[in-house]
Amino acid sequence: RVTGSGSAEELVEETHFEEGAIVYIYNPGTDTEVSGNITIEIGGQDIMTIAAGEWALFPWSAGQSGDDINITAGTSGNLLEYGVFGKPV
Repeated sequence: RVTGSGSAEELVEETHFEEGAIVYIYNPGTDTEVSGNITIEIGGQDIMTIAAGEWALFPWSAGQSGDDINITAGTSGNLLEYGVFGKPV
């Protein structure tokens, strides 16, 4: 997935999965500067920043109103690999 920069872009809509999903996120980029970072936001709160080469696996309270997963890239053209493992609605 190619992301833009500056403003948050919706990655996953909370109404598409039941509560208790697991999210995998990987930043395959090679830019080790801040511009290579990708910030993950859930429910309007930044929860983590993934630098080039980093990955994360975390539980997600999908199904709750306002808990979309949004991302913001340090620069346009950053790549993001992700998967959501849970029961679709």
